Amino acid sequence: MNPRVLWLVAVVGCSPRVAPPKGVVEAPPVPTVASPPEPPLPLHGGLVVGGAHACAIRARGRVECWGLNDHGQVGLGRKSRSEPPSWVPGMSDVRQLVATRTTTCALRGDGTVWCWGGNEGAEIGDGTGVDQPSPSRVVGLADVAQLSAGSEVCALAGSGDLSCWGNDTSVPFGQHVVRPRPVKIALPVRPIGVAVRGDGGCVWAADGNIACWGELPILHGETPGVAKIDGVQLIQSVPNTVWMGYGESQVCAIRANGEVLCWGFREQPSAHRVLDDLPTLVPNVTGVVELRGGWAFTLARRKDGALVMWGRRDGLEWGQEPRDSGVREVLGLSGVADMSLGGFFCARLLTGKIVCSGDDSDGRLGDGTVALDPRRVREVVEPGAIDPSTWLATLADGEGDACEAASDCGWDDAYAPTRCQKRGGGSLAVCSAPAAGKGECTCTGGRCMLRPSEPPKPPAESCGTKECGLDQAKGQCVIGHGARGNRHPSPDGPRCYCDTGTKSCTFVWREPVRCKQDDDCWFGYDPVRHPAPRPPDLKKHRFAPCVDGEAPPVCRGGMCTFGRPYPC
Repeated sequence: MNPRVLWLVAVVGCSPRVAPPKGVVEAPPVPTVASPPEPPLPLHGGLVVGGAHACAIRARGRVECWGLNDHGQVGLGRKSRSEPPSWVPGMSDVRQLVATRTTTCALRGDGTVWCWGGNEGAEIGDGTGVDQPSPSRVVGLADVAQLSAGSEVCALAGSGDLSCWGNDTSVPFGQHVVRPRPVKIALPVRPIGVAVRGDGGCVWAADGNIACWGELPILHGETPGVAKIDGVQLIQSVPNTVWMGYGESQVCAIRANGEVLCWGFREQPSAHRVLDDLPTLVPNVTGVVELRGGWAFTLARRKDGALVMWGRRDGLEWGQEPRDSGVREVLGLSGVADMSLGGFFCARLLTGKIVCSGDDSDGRLGDGTVALDPRRVREVVEPGAIDPSTWLATLADGEGDACEAASDCGWDDAYAPTRCQKRGGGSLAVCSAPAAGKGECTCTGGRCMLRPSEPPKPPAESCGTKECGLDQAKGQCVIGHGARGNRHPSPDGPRCYCDTGTKSCTFVWREPVRCKQDDDCWFGYDPVRHPAPRPPDLKKHRFAPCVDGEAPPVCRGGMCTFGRPYPC
């Protein structure tokens, strides 16, 4: 037998390596091609929380989202009431996420930016103003290195160019204008980072110089004696700034050594607020690597994975009860690798688990349950773990279908109508249902509503210890429905509240209050605060923040409503 054949048999049949016979040349080994290393999850922006939805970057840069999806902010190509944790189609190699109340944007490894969800304030950046339930590339951007979002979205390129789009409510960029597409912003520094919020933003440079715009401290009205920044201006340099956090009443910068300097309103244990107009070192805070700002508090993540906060937490939907302003640890979480704060709170742990806390009446916490325990921290399930039909069945049945006009809404049955819902899928046109004695199926505040012709009967069960909720589709009150169903998105329209005298849920429908200017508007209580015509004896009275209330009455689109709340 040919010795070369014998050698091949020996190689195939024996596990130990045997030297080839003399005169036989051994073939070189086939080189192994190593897989490229997977990019690490970002320290900032790998997890974002919007108003009632959240998104997270997972392995290979894939993106999962969950929660309220009325504008398509979950990114599944459709609008719906709520969605369980699901993969966003087409999103991979994502390096950072940001979110507004109803919009999500992603920065990919190739430097492009993609957005999906609500577009009423031009947050998608495509110039249409139409919601986009699927990821849409923002045209005109390249080599983007970082994103930040508030009421607008800003993209910082590797060259230092800053471009912003969306609803700009800050002072220098146009007096509350909408930029439908990205617009380049002129800056006095070459920034290496950007942080924006609802009423302004800041950029920081490598030399420590910080430039800010908007109202600083972040105020929502005229306050005598407080100087405002009415343009993009340099403030005092904060050397070695590596990150910034932007809240509603305070702006903070993190130094490379983990120290934090803040300026704006500083809360005191006595509820008295102190104004720091220059960056001031926060005592007893060290090792900080990430910041998130709220209405009157600041939340920080330390290098050791612990969370600390300072300021007031009145109205905060998670955490412990004390309202002192000192620095303290919160939530009892440890090993936190990333966090985000919006309409609720979420954190990614070093183990890879994602946990959330807050009001879950619309499934925003991502664990498949509905509850109103704000102190309960729950783990977000993996994408695909919950069937969407089961998920929807677990949610409180009270929020009406999304709509833009009354013609979008119809009855569920022509002869025995019980629900006002979005047309299609079996619902009938408004005029095709007799509905004698039932009321009008209409669109109010972007939701299909049944407006009853007669006051609906209250639930048999008494309220007081249990919540009064609003079933918008049926135009009636229910018991134990949950806080979100009781808060209709518009200041006019239906409300359910617990009558303290009768201990029964009471249904009211308020008409919109027409106006020409802010001075035409005021508010009333019965017992829920609502817009009302300004009484003649208050025509010359100027709204006093935190005395008359938190949110000022304003005239928008010819109707009285409420402006942005003050951080009272």
